[in-house]
Amino acid sequence: MDGHTYIKDKITIAALVLVALGLLLLVVLALVHVGPDLAEAIKTAINAFMITGVIAFIFEYTLHTRFAQLYEEKVDNLYVKMKTDFPREKGIRMVEESRSRYDGYRTWATVEGKRQNLFFSGRSGLSLQDQELQRFLNRRMEDVLLEKLNDGSHIKILFLDPRSDLTKRLAKEERLSLRKLLGNIAISLGIFERIKTEMERQDFTNQDAQLHIGVYDKITHFAYHKDDEKIVIGMYLATDIGFHTAAFEIYDDEIAGQFTSYVEHLYNQSLDSFLVRYPAYPYFNKDLFEALHNDLVNQIDPDTGQRVFEAGEVDKLMSVDYNEVKLQQ
Repeated sequence: MDGHTYIKDKITIAALVLVALGLLLLVVLALVHVGPDLAEAIKTAINAFMITGVIAFIFEYTLHTRFAQLYEEKVDNLYVKMKTDFPREKGIRMVEESRSRYDGYRTWATVEGKRQNLFFSGRSGLSLQDQELQRFLNRRMEDVLLEKLNDGSHIKILFLDPRSDLTKRLAKEERLSLRKLLGNIAISLGIFERIKTEMERQDFTNQDAQLHIGVYDKITHFAYHKDDEKIVIGMYLATDIGFHTAAFEIYDDEIAGQFTSYVEHLYNQSLDSFLVRYPAYPYFNKDLFEALHNDLVNQIDPDTGQRVFEAGEVDKLMSVDYNEVKLQQ
């Protein structure tokens, strides 16, 4: 109940009480014999109670109600004017000191029954988000993405080509073992393969849905996470592991456009080297998948690489000190 309704009810009750009191005095006056002076005083009180009650009731349901409506309209107009005329927050704001603790990497997955526009671009693909979904929501990334596709969502995913000679350099600059970097890419590759397999098993058809998964061979300086209109970036700093750097949300359309134009450039280049593509039907680039998979397994080692690819056991991979292991060149 708002303040206006509360006051209105109070005035209405008071008006009815006054009218009822006037009627009660009329009954009393009719039943009890009193002197002329007292009878006149009682009649005056009756008239005062009843007239006041009737006037209060009429005022509340005519003038006062209209005044309240005008006041509410003025407040609403002022609120709209403040939203449109006052400057919006602009620029870039840090939302979490470490991307590994940023809950925005999983909140998009909790949206139900809504078509979303999602764009994820990062060196290791979806391994970090997959960890977040399993840890906090007890769900796997491939299941969530399939659910989004069933809702008609548009999804773009880009990740670093593990065959690139950039992987060794990036791992060295971030003081991250190459094996860990490649292991995360292997986890993402497994997710993508399972998405494709499940789409084929379900004979997936949704004319509104779009999916593009591609690889790039470029030096990128930020991870890009777009959930409808919300854009969050994580900078790749030379001396820190990517998922340990801060997460920044972009509030400025012009700045957002600059970051988005760059990842769209990567996306356009990946059209010739896509891994999974939909609509029409789930198209899977088997030759590219086998090339990526074989390269990852050979670099990590046949046993560990295959296990990580199939099961996505990132915790086991991360618990091993691979700095002591020589990678196959």
